Amino acid sequence: MKSLKSISFILLFTSIIFNKVAAQNLNLKSPNNEIEVTIKTSNNFSFNVKLKNNIVIENVDLGLKMSDGRAINKNSIVKEAYIKSKNETRNIPIPNKDRKIMSKYNELNLKLNKGLEIIFRAYDDGIAYRIKDNKKNRKNVEYEKMDLKLPAGSSTFFPWEESMYSHNERLYNRTEIANLSNGDFCSLPVMFETQNAKVLYTEASLYNYPGMFLEKGKNNIFSSKFPNYVLKAIPAGQGSDRTQEIVEEADYIAKINGKKSLPWRVFIISNDDRTFVESNLVTLLSEKSKIEDASWIKPGKVAWDWWNANNVFGVDFKAGVNQETYKYYIDFASDNKIEYILLDEGWTKSTTEIYEANPNIDIVELIKYAKSKNVSVLLWVLWKPLNEDTEGLINLYSSWGASGVKVDFMQRNDQYMVKSYELIAEIAAKYKFLVDYHGAFKPAGIEKKWPNLLT
Repeated sequence: MKSLKSISFILLFTSIIFNKVAAQNLNLKSPNNEIEVTIKTSNNFSFNVKLKNNIVIENVDLGLKMSDGRAINKNSIVKEAYIKSKNETRNIPIPNKDRKIMSKYNELNLKLNKGLEIIFRAYDDGIAYRIKDNKKNRKNVEYEKMDLKLPAGSSTFFPWEESMYSHNERLYNRTEIANLSNGDFCSLPVMFETQNAKVLYTEASLYNYPGMFLEKGKNNIFSSKFPNYVLKAIPAGQGSDRTQEIVEEADYIAKINGKKSLPWRVFIISNDDRTFVESNLVTLLSEKSKIEDASWIKPGKVAWDWWNANNVFGVDFKAGVNQETYKYYIDFASDNKIEYILLDEGWTKSTTEIYEANPNIDIVELIKYAKSKNVSVLLWVLWKPLNEDTEGLINLYSSWGASGVKVDFMQRNDQYMVKSYELIAEIAAKYKFLVDYHGAFKPAGIEKKWPNLLT
């Protein structure tokens, strides 16, 4: 009888919301009622956002185009809509900020024709939406549309990019949106400042899908920009060991086999700067950890040779990439209760011959010495040779007693690279091995799914 009452309630509630869809406008508020999203379902899907009754996001147009002919556009039909609320405490095994996080939100789910959905969530510190495809077929995503317009007079802290082939190491330049040129684009996250609040835009649950950039266009509108699916990449120049030239791309951004939830599009919104430091929205909107027992994952400090170019003074040996210098680092780390040392570029025979150390290092003996001093060792590698034999190399390094790898020169945000981040972390977890990505795209969920991924 109780379940029958629950079903009746859901059907009644769904009916009420669906009648609002017929009126073409839907409203969703944060639990504290300070943030309000107004969603329009006629002539494409769009929404605006208010904070304390003041417009902070003037308009967002969203859409999707798939290779199987399905799309989210002006022809899409809302078949069903319902709102639900949730209030729970999440425990994060390896926290970036807080071990216990309150997850409290209101959600609006729009079920469209052709097996597509749009899900909106409103939290007290922002809003998010994602697109979900429930069809089990193979298809390609040709484009995911997001056109963002801020109120007139808004400014931005803009991490200009020159190419989507990037280390994602950019300066955040403060400028008026009106001063940006059409075609200027940035990586994420990006901050906007309106008269009434700041808005930080980023993404979460970025898995097996390309990372988004934002490009300034006409009428001060920012549009989503994605790297296309890479069909062929070759070493750049005269056979670079790390930089690639992408010589062939597809006319789509992602391949999908089966059902797929696209990344959350996340807007952290506040008139209090502390919110942007304290917010856990990206963590809350990302998948839970795949590592059941994370007790072996030990965050800590690291003594880093590259920081001072291996220069040590007042010693009776020649400083450099050699056994004596690294033992000195290990002793320093041990004396100062620093948990790790990192052997950066130079410890291997060459940057592409990474199955053995250079002749000046006995790597197995060095790691054994470090362990005797309660110091763990991390090893630097280029992404390209690691990607070619991920399991073989991680198995080898683990057998030496190393604790993790620092992976460098990925430089891409396309679907293959995002998937590679996940795969390396997954394989490493099998060996209870840590991964540090250098020059990486922003944290967007992989670090929660695979918490052996540390900065």
